Amino acid sequence: MDQQSSGTLAERVDGTARQTSQEVGSAIRDLAVSARELEMAETAAGLEATAEQLDGDTFELLVVGGFRSGKSTLTAALSRQAGVVFREVSGSGPAGRPALTGIADRAVQHCDAVLRVYHCAALSGAIRSAGASDPAPEGTKVFRVVNLYHGRPADDRVKGYVWNMHVRDQLGGPAWSGQDPASYGIHFVDAERARAAVEAGNRAEVEASGLAELERRLADFLLEQRRPARLGKYAAQAARLAEPVEQHVRQRIRAARAEQSRLRDACASALTGLADRGNRPAALPALFCRYRTQAEAALSARLERRFDVLSDGLGPFVAGAGAAFGPVPGTAPQDGTAKAIAHSVREYVADGLARWAEEDAQAVLVPLAQELSGDLERELTAIARPYAVLRRELTGLESAAGEEPPAGFRPRWLSAAGGFLPAGFRGPGAAAADTPAGWARGVVGDGFMAESSAAGPAAGAAGPRGLGASTASAALHGDGVGDTDGEQRLRAQAVSLGGSALRDLCRQLIPAVVVRLRRDVDALEATLTAEVTEAVAGVEGEIRALVDGCRQRQAELDREQARLTGIGTAVAGRLRRLQEALVTGRPVRPAVSEPPRPRPDLALPPGLAQDLARHHAAFHRDRIAPALARAQEVLDARTVTVVFGGHFSSGKSSLINCLIGRPLLPVGEIPETGVPCEIRSGPVDRFTFFDGHRSQDLLRTTESIARVVSLISRSGLYRSEVVGGERRLLLELARSPLPPETRWMDSPGINDTAEMTARSLAMAAESDVLVWVVNSRQPMSTVEEEFLRGHRERHGPDSVAVLVNVFLAEDTPGRWQEYLTTRAQQHRDRLETALDGALPTELAFVSARAAAADRDGYGGPQARALMDGVSRLGAPAVTAARDGRVATLLQAAAEETEALLQGRPRASDALHALRHHLVDRAASYCPQVPDRSEGTG
Repeated sequence: MDQQSSGTLAERVDGTARQTSQEVGSAIRDLAVSARELEMAETAAGLEATAEQLDGDTFELLVVGGFRSGKSTLTAALSRQAGVVFREVSGSGPAGRPALTGIADRAVQHCDAVLRVYHCAALSGAIRSAGASDPAPEGTKVFRVVNLYHGRPADDRVKGYVWNMHVRDQLGGPAWSGQDPASYGIHFVDAERARAAVEAGNRAEVEASGLAELERRLADFLLEQRRPARLGKYAAQAARLAEPVEQHVRQRIRAARAEQSRLRDACASALTGLADRGNRPAALPALFCRYRTQAEAALSARLERRFDVLSDGLGPFVAGAGAAFGPVPGTAPQDGTAKAIAHSVREYVADGLARWAEEDAQAVLVPLAQELSGDLERELTAIARPYAVLRRELTGLESAAGEEPPAGFRPRWLSAAGGFLPAGFRGPGAAAADTPAGWARGVVGDGFMAESSAAGPAAGAAGPRGLGASTASAALHGDGVGDTDGEQRLRAQAVSLGGSALRDLCRQLIPAVVVRLRRDVDALEATLTAEVTEAVAGVEGEIRALVDGCRQRQAELDREQARLTGIGTAVAGRLRRLQEALVTGRPVRPAVSEPPRPRPDLALPPGLAQDLARHHAAFHRDRIAPALARAQEVLDARTVTVVFGGHFSSGKSSLINCLIGRPLLPVGEIPETGVPCEIRSGPVDRFTFFDGHRSQDLLRTTESIARVVSLISRSGLYRSEVVGGERRLLLELARSPLPPETRWMDSPGINDTAEMTARSLAMAAESDVLVWVVNSRQPMSTVEEEFLRGHRERHGPDSVAVLVNVFLAEDTPGRWQEYLTTRAQQHRDRLETALDGALPTELAFVSARAAAADRDGYGGPQARALMDGVSRLGAPAVTAARDGRVATLLQAAAEETEALLQGRPRASDALHALRHHLVDRAASYCPQVPDRSEGTG
């Protein structure tokens, strides 16, 4: 009895089971913490509730039996067990109490096991009736307890009777021949003695009463079978609840990475584009230059035409101004008339220039100003739009159409454009001096047509000669002409002088208007350019501030990703803890510290070898020496050979791809591998195909491999060159999990063709360890069972490891947990049955397809750990497998020696000594290999 099996049911359940439950509960609570960190309150609450349910979970055992069978006494002895609830229900009894049987039938649906109690004095009827109407449904464990009254011992007579009644007659098993009844769930307990011993705390009496053995068996069952199921239920529930947590973490990390990438690109674009975009205001002078040139030409032309009109109309104006110009009061008649004529001409010219300012200049400048405004709007929008794009890229916010120009641009330049007319050309509402009439009178001035005019009012140049008194007197009285004729001559003279003055004024005024226009346009250009430059600088400052903010945001996203990655890693680790709790739910019994077995030399003792050479030379040379040499080769081999075998399409190649982390070997629903594929570690990747004595280097692709190893052609037929050829493939991988001294071999699937089964059998025979891949979707076939039994008989019980390749409906953690909870134990039990109860020590569950995408989940770590244990020279699993092979070789030689002895009644002592030597050596290497030879003396 090892340490793990010792102790009461209470000690083991409250110790081992409670500790594991606490570990699983801790993992579930940690998942809840992760959910709360992600603000997933509902998920966190569900996980916390699951952990609380796990904390309050207990094993429930139903105690049934006939009336007065001792159920209550046994329950009293057992009911002090922590973590276990016993419910006593009468499952059968006298007629008239059928309702109790119904109660038992309902209660048993929710229990972990049933304890059926029999009175030792009424065994026959009780066992028969229990067998006919047992309340336990299929799959529920039943412990049958025979209550020994009055100190009756459980002797062989009682054991044999109960055994034959239940095992032989009801189950169809073998008859009693000294077997252990507990192996079929039959226990003999003195319940009254046990209760008294428990109350007195007398462990020796508890042991003697048979209760201690029942407790140990109960603890083994609860801890090894029911505990995984119960933990699996809560773990699967937690995994389903936590699945959104993983998805949420992945989504947020993807979103953070996408945001970081966007910000990084936006910052780079902003910084590289700011210099070029800042030079856009340099395009403004060209706009103003074009406007200025057009305005100058148009204004000059219109002004020149206006002077032409004034010149053409001066004569009619003077002629039709009145019948006579009255004298100006206070002056001589002739002077008054001249001044009146000059005054009228000045008013005429001033009115014409005022109309030019009001009409012609406005007609020219307003359209040009509007055109300039449109060009400026487009140019400023072109300047502003890239900044809006940058702002949108940096902030992720869309800009409205009206917000394209920089803030504040539009009102300023539109108001400036509204004052585009030169100062003197403004319309009504301006200051008196700035009205067109005021400007025109200022331009014409009182000196227009005045005698001895010193300077023109517009340009400061010499003005035309005026109508003086002498001119007027000569015009009115000269040569004896009357007043009427003199006035006509004075009018003509005024027209002549006025025309000359208009021509002089035109030559002087046009350059002055151009200068005034240039000055005003230049001032407007300087104002707008300064405003645009200031606005661009402000926007650039804003963009740079946004870039700095984006960099800070990137740093925040770095921290957020680190936090989310930490949460994701923690969640994955906690889910793995749940998976491990399911996969390793059976308690691992601690290995008893034993000294290593002696490994004696295989060579025959010198004296025995000489006797055999003298008396049985041919037998020694042809049979014994080769067998010993072959056994020594197995022990001395420096290369570990691991062969992957299994039914065709069980997923061997997919599993190897998963284990090496590279999708190299071809996979499919139909049989793919028909050629032995050897995988080794190497300095570089190199794929070599051997066909008989020829070799060829292949491209390092799955397609090139498929062309030489695939069993089925594209037309669906078997490829004769693969089925009947001598092909093999060597894959040397630079990045490989294999140790340098190890090679993995992918063999063809069995039960496909006779050739493939034979090829797989030959490869398995050369292996140190055969890793058998089982398809979770189909039961193990009879061919597989026979293959494995034969291999273990020939190579020893430790020569086989099993990987169950799980095919999930969906590759999600929830589906994986569901499989481990509901089906993994079924597969384990089925394997145990198929292998006659000898389940391989090395066994793991893995979903190759899912684990290829998620190396830390779906049983991938467990599969890699198993392969690591069977792939290293000197590893315990490899040593045990080689010892088993050596033992089977020695045992086979011992059987041949035994056969030789059987045919020779007077055989020499050398053969007897050889047989004993071989059997002894076989047992020293592997005590589990049975001795099938029989001694003859």
